[in-house]
Amino acid sequence: MHRGAVSLTPDEAAGHFVRPFMATVYGIDAPVSSSYTQELLGWSPTHPTLLDDLEHGDYLVTPTS
Repeated sequence: MHRGAVSLTPDEAAGHFVRPFMATVYGIDAPVSSSYTQELLGWSPTHPTLLDDLEHGDYLVTPTS
């Protein structure tokens, strides 16, 4: 039976996952940024952000024939 997402303490998480190492990996707070990629490749995003695209995009609309 699927219970959905639940909150676990670190000790509970270590017992929940098959390998305690994975509980540590999943618990890491690892914020990311594209600034390094932009600087390295000389790249600058020109399209809408993912959230803007999901909110305003029409790619989920079924085309009519």
